[in-house]
Amino acid sequence: KKKAIEPKKLKVNTNGIEKYFGWGSGVEAIVAQGNIIYISIETSENFNTVGYVVAGKYSPERNEIDVYYDTLEKVEPQTNISNFSEEAIGIWNNNVFSIYELNGKFLNEGAFAHVFPMDLKTQRQIKMPHIEYRITDITNVDSNGVFWGINYMWPGDYKDIPVKEDSLENKYGIGKSNSISKVRERIVEFKISENEINFTERPPIWLQLDENVNSRNWEGIVKFDDNGFLMVTDKYPTTILGYLKYKLID
Repeated sequence: KKKAIEPKKLKVNTNGIEKYFGWGSGVEAIVAQGNIIYISIETSENFNTVGYVVAGKYSPERNEIDVYYDTLEKVEPQTNISNFSEEAIGIWNNNVFSIYELNGKFLNEGAFAHVFPMDLKTQRQIKMPHIEYRITDITNVDSNGVFWGINYMWPGDYKDIPVKEDSLENKYGIGKSNSISKVRERIVEFKISENEINFTERPPIWLQLDENVNSRNWEGIVKFDDNGFLMVTDKYPTTILGYLKYKLID
């Protein structure tokens, strides 16, 4: 009999970063290396959406995270579209990197990811491939620099982030249930190197929409050993924890 996953509460001592939490704002992603954690934050300043990254430490004895406010680093947006910022965060080659939510060719012509040293004191840019729709989270990066990202389109965003052409759909086609809707739910594989992030040659994984073709705002993803992914939505349409079975090792 397989043991069920049992969620547990984890206290976060925000130590001042809570001032960045407001309507439509807050923590977007988290990644860990050992007991050191990194968080990306979305907030509004002077009616503009901006991002921050900040470091902290997890205490297994207390089951708590302490955020280090003095590590907070601001990340400027790549478009002037509100409610979009650094939506995903990862660690590779002793660097932290963050990915902006919108990287489509017609919205963000010079798309890039931000890279930081582990102390977050500086930042640089590396090239990001043009990918339509939204990037809402990524998995941990493996030893070869490979990771997966959620690529999602909520129909309510269609006017704000129009898509004229999707290079991945042109190359690999589209999932059957997605093809009859403006909804897009897929997972895309990437590879990071010193100066850029690129697609791999693996086709996207399309998620089957429900029979009413409703969208699900997938906001979190982790690899589940080599057997697939665990994914979670926000509150739209409700909070869902799902398992996507997929063979990750060829």
